[in-house]
Amino acid sequence: MTQHADEDQLQENLSRLNDALEREAISEVYALVGELHPADVALLLESLPEGERDIVWSQLDPTSVAEVLAESDDAVRAHHMRQMAPQALA
Repeated sequence: MTQHADEDQLQENLSRLNDALEREAISEVYALVGELHPADVALLLESLPEGERDIVWSQLDPTSVAEVLAESDDAVRAHHMRQMAPQALA
């Protein structure tokens, strides 16, 4: 995991993520979110439409889910918490 990205890096990461999603290159999505700081992943999630957000969310490593949730805005956090199993929230 890297340091929190600046605005230019975030835009570049969003572009890379959108490109991977358009090409349905899920392994690239997994690799990209795996190398980013949880706060940056949260910002990317907030920038995506719900369907694409769900795809990216499904690629998060289970150990980083809590950190990304903590960094997410209320709407994104609530959306993903509703989809999670109760055991995962404990």
